[in-house]
Amino acid sequence: MTCSGLAVLTRGHNVKRAISAVVAFVCIAGVGGATAVDSSGASATPLGTFGYSVANLVSKTPDQQNAYLDFTASMVGQGGTVRTTINWDPARRSHPDFTRVDALVSATYAHGLLLLPNIHLNKASGVYVNPGTAPGGWPAWQAGVQSIAARYGPGGSYAKAHPGFPGITRYEIWNEPDSPTGSAGGTINPATADNILKYGSLGIRAAAASNWQPDIIAFGLAYTKFAYLTSLYSADPNVESYMTTLGIHLYMSKNPATCLAATTNPHCVRSLPLLRSWLDSHEAPGQVTSVGIASTEGGYSGSNATCVPPNVVTTATQASWGQEAVDWIRANPSVGMTFFSPFGLYEGPTQTYACGSGYNYLYWQDHLGAAKQDGTKKPWTSAYTALVAQDASPDQAPTTPGSPVALSPSTAPVISWTPSSDPEGSAVTYLVFRGGLLIGSTVGMSYTDSAAAAGQTYTYTVEAEDTSSRASAPTSGIPVSVTG
Repeated sequence: MTCSGLAVLTRGHNVKRAISAVVAFVCIAGVGGATAVDSSGASATPLGTFGYSVANLVSKTPDQQNAYLDFTASMVGQGGTVRTTINWDPARRSHPDFTRVDALVSATYAHGLLLLPNIHLNKASGVYVNPGTAPGGWPAWQAGVQSIAARYGPGGSYAKAHPGFPGITRYEIWNEPDSPTGSAGGTINPATADNILKYGSLGIRAAAASNWQPDIIAFGLAYTKFAYLTSLYSADPNVESYMTTLGIHLYMSKNPATCLAATTNPHCVRSLPLLRSWLDSHEAPGQVTSVGIASTEGGYSGSNATCVPPNVVTTATQASWGQEAVDWIRANPSVGMTFFSPFGLYEGPTQTYACGSGYNYLYWQDHLGAAKQDGTKKPWTSAYTALVAQDASPDQAPTTPGSPVALSPSTAPVISWTPSSDPEGSAVTYLVFRGGLLIGSTVGMSYTDSAAAAGQTYTYTVEAEDTSSRASAPTSGIPVSVTG
């Protein structure tokens, strides 16, 4: 859909972070092999970063953007996320309209927020353009995506022109290849979808090089469809290697408190442990880290399984279901959910689709949005505010690691430090920075910088981060001159 709603982001591979006094994107350590857990006996876990999702915010007027960003900032506070579309125009071959994107990035950052770009091609005849058949084909798609990440990533051309901007390290490739939104035929050929991700991922990783670590969210699948996932894997067994996170859209048409029997239902939050297990059992050959899970859209809608009768979900029901879903996620930390984001702040007019149109959604937009057109907040908006406040409770960061030392100033210098400790007993991951840029993470007390250039002098610092994404103060810097 072009509309979006409840979103939960899971990362399951390693820890990486864009540093800023104002905003920070965080990733949580691995959650491999998750299974359903009875909430009565599980420990609670915070949801982490909060935000909102909206389609095509870049095309709105500055006044509309500011109204949206004002409301978002008032709901989620500084450090929140705005997920929105950045289209690559195939006619340009190399980049989108950076003038408009620059303005949106500036406005978002000024509000203490940061963008999660959802990258796909401009629509033609109501659907997205297939990059393989667009002008320039796959090389142009790869170059176009690379230009976006190169401009807005840490140390990119936008950051150089805007001192203090930390850079965007998380990008989402495509939107619903398994629905009429992403393909005129209702489903993109799995091999084509794999190539969309593959070449987009190559572009982002080329832009990042060894300077920063990207979080690549794949696909934004319309539902948790295991058959389509299987077809993606069958078309390319390496598909998981092109992503760090799998994106899904969790539109709920089932009460999260009563849908346990329908654990394979794609509209039930309780299907997520099955997805976790599926991903872990379909890892690419040689893969050493687990792919995360991200619901980058979602919310509440009428039935999409049949045309009649509509499954009307009132705003009061939204509030109840939202609370129940989040309580279940908190009570099942093995699922690893860390990012929660309901849809755009103002709902639009009611939309309907005729039977057989491919959508089979009835009146679904009535059930999205945090406020009505007159600005009146809906009941579930108050519930969301309470959830944000609950997760904003104070948490103690780990202690600062001991000052690093250089064990070897060779072509691949080895940096070592003494341990940090977390006051709450959480596991600690160490983030290693070269010249202020994050270059890697480890659970050990040393790091080898294999990307260091001979003849250069670098200053290294280390931070400790716990599983609630609280980071210590950085260590003092140690300069290292790299020998040949």
